[in-house]
Amino acid sequence: MEGYASLFGEIYQARDMVMPGAFSASLKLRPVRRVPMLLQHDPSEPIGVWLELTEDVRGLYARGRLIP
Repeated sequence: MEGYASLFGEIYQARDMVMPGAFSASLKLRPVRRVPMLLQHDPSEPIGVWLELTEDVRGLYARGRLIP
């Protein structure tokens, strides 16, 4: 699976907006394999592994593999 996990400049349901640069420092500090893929941000519900997480001009691009 792959796509954008977050888009810059979009207003989300919680009425927040993510701006460019929001992920760059975290991505430099933590290897992609150490970022958990979770169901609905629930740490007790891991659902896969990330293979790539990168910030580009559009947002946070994510590519990963689900683990049944």
